[in-house]
Formats: sequence, structure tokens, C-alpha cells
Amino acid sequence: MGRRSQILSSAGLVSGLTAASKVLGVVRDSLIAARLGGTSYNDVFQIASTIPNLARRVLGEGALSAFIVPIISHVRREEGPQAAWRSTSNAFNLFALLTLVLTIVGLMFAKPLFVFYGGSKYALADRADQLYWLNLGVSLTRIMFPYLMILTLVALLMGVCHSLNHFAAPALGSALINMVMIAGALIFFGLAEQRFLYVQAWAMMIGAGLRLLILFPPLIRRGYRWQPVAEPREPAFVELTSKMPAAVYAMAVAQINIAVSFSLAGWCGAGSITALRYSQTLIMLPQALFATALSTVLLPQLSVVVAEKNHEELRDVMGFAFRGILLVFVPATIGLIVLGRPIVQVLYQRGEWTPAATAATASALFYYAVGLVALGVQRVFLPLYYAQKDVKTPVKYAAISMVISVVLGAIFVAPMFVPGWAEALSGARVLHTWLMWPLSFSGLALASSLAAILNTWLMWRGLVRRYGRDFAGPMWPTLLRSLGCAALMGVVCGVGFYTTEKWLQPGTILRFALTLGWIGVGLLVYAAAAWVAGLWDRKLLSMMLKQA
Repeated sequence: MGRRSQILSSAGLVSGLTAASKVLGVVRDSLIAARLGGTSYNDVFQIASTIPNLARRVLGEGALSAFIVPIISHVRREEGPQAAWRSTSNAFNLFALLTLVLTIVGLMFAKPLFVFYGGSKYALADRADQLYWLNLGVSLTRIMFPYLMILTLVALLMGVCHSLNHFAAPALGSALINMVMIAGALIFFGLAEQRFLYVQAWAMMIGAGLRLLILFPPLIRRGYRWQPVAEPREPAFVELTSKMPAAVYAMAVAQINIAVSFSLAGWCGAGSITALRYSQTLIMLPQALFATALSTVLLPQLSVVVAEKNHEELRDVMGFAFRGILLVFVPATIGLIVLGRPIVQVLYQRGEWTPAATAATASALFYYAVGLVALGVQRVFLPLYYAQKDVKTPVKYAAISMVISVVLGAIFVAPMFVPGWAEALSGARVLHTWLMWPLSFSGLALASSLAAILNTWLMWRGLVRRYGRDFAGPMWPTLLRSLGCAALMGVVCGVGFYTTEKWLQPGTILRFALTLGWIGVGLLVYAAAAWVAGLWDRKLLSMMLKQA
């Protein structure tokens, strides 16, 4: 139980700090939603902020941070701490130069980048109002593009912190960005929409700078001193960069997927991109609160286990992590499916955010929730690939899944743009009434979920070939029992909430209390059912309670 205890302790710290950050993120989004609503102003801001955020998705949320952990750990173990600090400075300096060049290029080509990532609707129109949105989006893109450089350096230093089993400062960093943006939104809430967007863009950049700065003190306390070195042929840097083509390839695939999704969504009407992004934020909450934390602290543990070729310990650690993911993500999936609309309503419906925007976001949230369990399981499988220093295989699987996502998204959405096709389909009862095809922008969420399920299955199959079907313990019985417990929870929450809502017809405050109350009831029902089903043993439950 030694590794379990260490994993839980570190994951609890990361999860707690991440939880605070994500709560602040919801507050930030709620303020922006109240000021801008589901309008083109919000769409433009979401597109512009997506471009530099790719660094966070591809580098900060896994790849670069994960790559550096086994490399810097090996240098520290074999050559000593001073060599490890020199390698850290070398990588930091070289990545700073590289991303500075990329930032300059991005600033020069901000307009085509904005068009590529979803602004095609504005670029292809000749009307003055559409050109206004295009120019606004390009300006916001230029302000926020240096975020890519800062987040790349953040990802690098986060990995170094993780290699030292220090998780507090990296987990706290994103909270700073949210706090600065919240402060900007509150202080300048009364500004006109365009000026409000500029405030948010600059606030994001200030917060990103603070996020980078807070990583230095814990490293300095452990002996780090910046060194003016730039040696591209240094062995550790060569090993690190040898893994980067896979990440760059993954980034290219992700760019195509996001560009196609946002471009299609943009043509579905004002507010469609915002609905997708806000539903994505809610879907990411379970990942950020639990899966990312677990994945972060799992990698150093698995690196040791794989190096020792201890298959019994590997099965124990992976089984423990897999069971924890299911116990969180299965009820989260059912909860978001059953209570998605009231959750969106409580969080966002105020100010300029209308009931129509709530309905649109809840629709996308429903289809994103279909793939939530798959996304969580990926967070357990991915560190095992990285622990084996295998980057190419998961990237290959991700590429296949991304292509499927683009193809399915086009199939689900494209008929809307064919003259007369939508009207013809409206007469087909099976397609239109029951399958609701074409799905508009919600079809993009469904395509993403189906692609996530495919990606997880490919990763599972690859690990089975290497370690056998029991590499994470009895996975399928655990999954089925979790689904049974969550189904019971869903019935209780659904019947209870919608019956109570119908009787009370609550206002805003009462609706918030009602939603929160039934979520609490659902958690109690699920916890009791999971206990009866034997999903938690006494020792494991005791450890969880102690860490809480």
C-alpha cells in the first residue's frame, strides 16, 4: 500500500489546488457569460483564446511535462543534481528561443490563424459587421498569442517540479490566471463589449506571467540556479527533442480537428462556438479535479515500476488508479447527462446569458458526456506509455481518433448547409425526430465523444498486447458495477429533481439550492451503492478519508 498512499497523498494535494482553480474558472466564465452572453463577441473571444491555448492542451497538459520527468530524473540519478540543473537551464533557454520565434511568426500571421481556427465565417463575408468581428478577433489573437511561449516554459518547469515530487506550485498556477481575469471582469464589467474583451485578453497574459514566476521559488529552494547555456547537442536535450516530433504531430492533428469543429460551429449561428466551449469546460472539470492530478502523480511511480520490471506492482498500481477513475467518472457522466440543463442554468443564466444559450450549451454538454469515461481512462493509460518512453504509439492512436472525429463531425453537421436537405430530412421521422439528425453544433460534441471512445480502446488494446488483459486488474467487472450504481443514482436524481422543479417552479436562488441538493443526494446514493457493490474495500476507503 506504500505506493498507493503516496499516490493518494500527492493526488489529493494536486486535486485540491486544481479544484480551487476550476471553481475560479467557472466563476470567470460565469462573469464573461453574464457580460457577453451567447453572442458573436463571446464566439470571437473563444476562437482567439483557443489558438495560444493549444500549448496548454498539447504541452502543458501532458506531453512536455511528462517527457521531462523520466529524462531529468535519470540525469539526477546518474550524474547528480548539478548536472540536472544544468540540463534544466539548457532546455529552458533553448525552448525560450524557439517559442520566441514562433510567437513572432504568430503575431505576423494572426489574421490567417484566426480565420483557420473558426473565423472563416467572418472572413468570407463582405458585410461591414462581419469584417468588424474579423478585425476584433485578429486584435485579440495578437494580444494573447505570446501565451503560447509562456505556457511552453511553464510546462517545462512543471515537469521538473514533478520529477522532484513537488506538485503544489504547478497546480496553483492556473488559479492565478483565473483570479486576474475575475478581477478584470469585476472591475471593468460595465465597459462596452469590445473594451471588456481587451481587458480579459490582457488579464490572461498577466496571469500567465505570474504562473511562470511562481515556479521558480520552489526550484531555487531545491538548488536550481539559472545558467546561460544553450547546447542543442546536450544528451538530455537531444532525448527530449527526439520525443517532440510526436507532440508536434499531435498538435497538428489537434489543430485540424479544432479548426474544422469551430469553423462548422461558426456557421451554425452566433453563440454556437461559445456553447461548445462552455460545455467543454464543464466536461473538463472531472478531468482537472481528479484525472489530471492522478495522471500527474502516477507517472513518477510508474517510471520506477516499469524500470524495475515489477509486473505485480504494476498491476496493483494500475488497478488502483483505474478503479479510482471509474468511481469518479461514471457517476459524473450520468450526473451531467441527467442534470446538465439545470447545472448550466445555475452557473451561467444571468445578465446577457439567455435561456436559449442555456439550451444550446446543455445540448452540447449531453453529447460530450457520452465520452467522459473514455477521457478519464485515457489519463490512466497514458502515463504507462510515457513511463516506457513510448510517445509515438499514443500519438498515433490520437491521430486516428482525431481524423474520425473530423469525419463524423462533418457527417453530423454538414447536411445543414446543403440547400433543401434539412427540409427533406425534417419529413423523415426516424432521422429527424428520434435521431435528431443533423445535430447542428451538438453533432461536433458527439463526434468528439465517439473519437475519444475509439482512442481509449486503441490504447487499451496496445497495453493488453504488452502486459496481458489483467494489467489493471479486473477492469470490465469494475466498469459494469460502476455503471449499475451510477444508473441507480441517475434515476433518483432525475425523478427527484424534475418532480421537485415542477412542483416548486423555483426562482434563481431556490433553483441553485435544489440543483446542489439533488447532486448531494445523488452522491450519497452512489456512495452507498458502490459500498454495497464492493467497489471500495475498507483499507482503501480509510486511506481516502484520511487524505480528504
